[in-house]
Amino acid sequence: MNQSSFHDIDESEKGLKEFFNKCLRNWYWFVISITSCLLLSLIYLKIVRPKYDILTSILVKEVPKGQAEKKESVLDELNVFYDSKLIDNEMEIVKTRFLMENVVDDLNLTVSYFLDEPYTFDRIITSSWRNKELYNNSPIRITTYSLNDEAYENKVKIALVSSSLFRITNNDSKVYKFGEKISTPYGIIKVDLIKYPVDPSYKKLIVQFRTRDVTIEGYRDKMMVAPASENATVFNITLEESVPQKGIDILNDLIVEYNKQKLEVKKKEAFKALTFLDNRLQLLSSELKNAEADVEQYKSSKEITDISSESAILLEKVKENDLRLNQVDIQLKMFDNLGSSISTGEQIPSALLLDNKVLQDKIGKLNDLELERSRLLQSMGEKNPLVETVNEQIKNSQESINADIQQVKNELVLTRNNLLSNNSKFDASIRSVPQKERNLVTVERQKNLKEGLYIYLLQKREETALAYDTKVYDSNVVDPAHSSILPISPVPIRTFIIAFFLGTVLPILRFWSKSMFKSEKITDQRLVANITQAPILGVIGKNQSKEQLVVKPGSKTVISEQFKFLRTNLHYLNIGKSNRSILITSSVSEEGKSFVSLNLAASIALTGKRVVLIEFDLRKPTLSHYLKRGYKKGLSDFLKGTADAEEIIEQSDISENLFFIGCGTVPEDPAELLLNDDLEIIMSQLIPNYDYVLMDCPPIGLVSDAMVIEKFADMSLYVIRYNHTHYQQLRNITELYLSNKFKNMGIVLNSVDSADQFGPLYNKGYKNYYAESKPSKGILERFVS
Repeated sequence: MNQSSFHDIDESEKGLKEFFNKCLRNWYWFVISITSCLLLSLIYLKIVRPKYDILTSILVKEVPKGQAEKKESVLDELNVFYDSKLIDNEMEIVKTRFLMENVVDDLNLTVSYFLDEPYTFDRIITSSWRNKELYNNSPIRITTYSLNDEAYENKVKIALVSSSLFRITNNDSKVYKFGEKISTPYGIIKVDLIKYPVDPSYKKLIVQFRTRDVTIEGYRDKMMVAPASENATVFNITLEESVPQKGIDILNDLIVEYNKQKLEVKKKEAFKALTFLDNRLQLLSSELKNAEADVEQYKSSKEITDISSESAILLEKVKENDLRLNQVDIQLKMFDNLGSSISTGEQIPSALLLDNKVLQDKIGKLNDLELERSRLLQSMGEKNPLVETVNEQIKNSQESINADIQQVKNELVLTRNNLLSNNSKFDASIRSVPQKERNLVTVERQKNLKEGLYIYLLQKREETALAYDTKVYDSNVVDPAHSSILPISPVPIRTFIIAFFLGTVLPILRFWSKSMFKSEKITDQRLVANITQAPILGVIGKNQSKEQLVVKPGSKTVISEQFKFLRTNLHYLNIGKSNRSILITSSVSEEGKSFVSLNLAASIALTGKRVVLIEFDLRKPTLSHYLKRGYKKGLSDFLKGTADAEEIIEQSDISENLFFIGCGTVPEDPAELLLNDDLEIIMSQLIPNYDYVLMDCPPIGLVSDAMVIEKFADMSLYVIRYNHTHYQQLRNITELYLSNKFKNMGIVLNSVDSADQFGPLYNKGYKNYYAESKPSKGILERFVS
């Protein structure tokens, strides 16, 4: 494998393989994580209150399309029963704060009652940990007059003493009477006993107070209103509630309040229409009496009984044209009143809505906005953002309606001019009639016009009065409020699936984040072998002891056996050679090359081979520190010519077969010193006289000293530290191995974690097997100790 082939290695595949192997090695993390998440999900299900879907459906009555076009006159619009509404407007009305305010007040939803149940072992194991809400099953009812902040911040505990007495157990033992207004640390309240006798389990209660605003907005947030389908006039109201019966009562009361509000608005509109009709009828009654008197007086004075057939036909045409002209005048007057109502912000009655569907919808929306603004102003000021938003909507709606009104008025003026033109023609025809008949036609014309309008307005007044007194709602409940059979949240199966998924993902995220923060440090020996192609001659475990010398006579620890395995591999690689020189180096410091050098030398020496260990790291002499040697003359002194070879070779205390040459005086120019010819002299003396020569060299990634020493080595050991050496540094190792710059190079993977190497069972199996044996105590010794 050459340098270019190394760059072609699929890095992503390398990372995935390493990551997958790491997950397999740490399988116990998945067991712990999944078990913990499932346990937490079980606790969550016991604590969280289940939510049910409460649903009802409302049918909004609408006037069929085309009905407006069938109206034959403008005055038909005085029919207050006609109210073409948009379903969107009705849904917005249902969601208004005003309706929910009435519901909260009607059902006293600001006060909730719960059982005060003790946490017994049976409850913890088999039941839920949340207190049961009683709602209508509570034996007491509380009326609040004034509450302080402490009432909203604490749960008030009440104990029933008898049929007439109770106690608030939070902070005092005072006994109170039912049905009396009392002053408590939480405010002024009245507690009524509404069920007696009381079940013994219901004698200890927890009462929770919420502010009116919080309760109203809370239920508004939990309620959703949406059309049943695109073209239907049915909309659905959905509410999430933990007590199904409470949710059903809320929706039922909401519908009652919705119908009451619509009926009140309708009555107000009918009352305004009645006022308008009564004023017109009173005026017309007086005018009709005068017209009838004029006809009778003229006939009597001129002795005329009737008019000719030709004059009768002409009179009928004039009557029809005059009626239409009067209708247009009334319509223009109503539009003037409409514009005035819009500018003053008054509610606009449906009786004033003319034959204009678009205008009707816009006015209905404006009425809703005006009502919403009035309700908001009851609890907040003009500068409140919600009020300012509604004001802006009202302003835009008024501008749009005024533009439509002006356009309709322009069309009505044009129609009125045409009718006036027709009247001019009829006046010319009337002038051709004989004088007596002409005068009679004129007075009859005025009388017929007043009489027709009077009869029509009288009919409309009866219809309007009927609308004022009736209780016909504009909507029907097509699907009564009902609860879902199963809770919508939390769903146990879904909760456990999510918990299992999280339990699986969390360890993966942990390993991934750990690998990211460690900048892809080496954690897989197989990937090392694949990338570098160099053989891995040994895998040394993590040294858990404080001593650096772990290979000792009689030692049976795992790490001692691993050094024996490395020693065996080196023996088979060097079969046929009587003298062996081994160079030991690494990429950077703190990878354990000195640790490996010392214990490998000790392991070989214990086999009876003569070994000399040379400390070539003249910049940072670590072996001398490990052996607690102190200052003695060493290699640097020999190369400077201040010491002989015999002076620097020292027999170690580890074994009679292990000899050591230390660094000596730390030189200022170690690189130049190693180029001294005396180095070849001493190496030529050592190699023939010792079975093994081990050379602890400086890291090759930092200095070039190891390259100078390499010519004396038969083989090289490159130390890589697990979870310390970076993958990027494997490039240098690959280059050295493929270019054969270091002869017979092999890799030693150092400080491998036992769990990553053997798995979590190591602590119960291999570790105990390889543990140091201790002499067993006798029976008497154990008894005494």
